[in-house]
Amino acid sequence: EEHEVRILNFETYFKAPRCEFMIFTKEGPSAHGYDVPEMWDLIGSGTLERDTDTPNDTKFPYRSFSSQVIMPGERRAFYIALVDCHGDPWPIAVDFGTNHS
Repeated sequence: EEHEVRILNFETYFKAPRCEFMIFTKEGPSAHGYDVPEMWDLIGSGTLERDTDTPNDTKFPYRSFSSQVIMPGERRAFYIALVDCHGDPWPIAVDFGTNHS
């Protein structure tokens, strides 16, 4: 039996104390059209602050994006842009361009 997957949150290893973020999604793999802004839909934005208690496990603020449903057989790509970062120098995160299909 196949089931849908519902994405409710993201978490990241995050080194900067604070950044603004935007989360985008599109149908299909990220390799096709990753550099074409018109193909991506903005699903959320906000401020990400490093969790000082568990800095390797920073979660995006609850309800900072609309939950996403992936149906059986569907492929969906996500792109998280970290902008307006304050504090520690680059790199602000350590997981660049990872595809999870």
